Amino acid sequence: DDDEKTIEQKIYGRFYSDEDKSILEEFQLGTWEERLNLLSRFSDERLKQLGRRLIAFNAPDLLTQKELDAFNSYTKNKWETVDEKSNWTTTSMIKMQIEELAGKGCDMTLLNDLKVFYKERLADRKCFIEFD
Repeated sequence: DDDEKTIEQKIYGRFYSDEDKSILEEFQLGTWEERLNLLSRFSDERLKQLGRRLIAFNAPDLLTQKELDAFNSYTKNKWETVDEKSNWTTTSMIKMQIEELAGKGCDMTLLNDLKVFYKERLADRKCFIEFD
C-alpha cells in the first residue's frame, strides 16, 4: 500500500510534472528562504515533504517552533526505532558498528571522535545516545 511507504520509497513511484521540474530547478539554485517560499508551488507532495526536510536539516531557523518540534520528533523516532528492517541508521546500529570497529582494532581516538560526533549530531535533534 502506497500510504505505508516512506517518502524515500515513494520518490521513484512516478515522474514529476513539467511544472514541478521547473520549480525544482529554482529550488536547487535558491537560498534557503527562497526554497521555503517555493515549497507551496510544488503540486507533488513528495517534493513538498522532501523540501521541508532539507530546510529543517539545513536552515531550521526558518521553521516555526511547531514545525521544528514536529521535525525533531520525527527524526528522534527514526533514530530510536528498534525496527531491524529500518532503512534509517538507528542508535542501536551506530553502537553495533562502533563495537564492531573496536573489535577489529580500529584506532580508539577515531572511535571516540565518532562517539562525540554522534552524540552531538543526535542531541541537535533531541535524541541522546550513550556508549559503554
